[in-house]
Amino acid sequence: MHKQRILFIAGQYPPQVGGLARAAERNVNHICGKSRVVVLNITQSLEKGRIERERLNEETEIFRIGASKKISETLRLAGILIEDLHAECPFDLFAGFYLIYAGYLAA
Repeated sequence: MHKQRILFIAGQYPPQVGGLARAAERNVNHICGKSRVVVLNITQSLEKGRIERERLNEETEIFRIGASKKISETLRLAGILIEDLHAECPFDLFAGFYLIYAGYLAA
């Protein structure tokens, strides 16, 4: 039986600090045993459009993308990355964690 593949979009995710980042990580840890999870983290800590990929374990990997100062540009960059990842290996579910960026992109 194939495990579901979930795209978990989070505006905050460790090593970013704060309660939202920790809550996102808890949610991912909870679902990764039952599903394969790809985390998309939009971050100010990378230069605009730069993408970093990190594999945490067999079932979880993180793609971090650098945000632009313009929200519309950030959404376009993230949307292109989502389309590319989905074309490579389709997602069964899109989950947005919090409204800014994540909720919009998941919808």
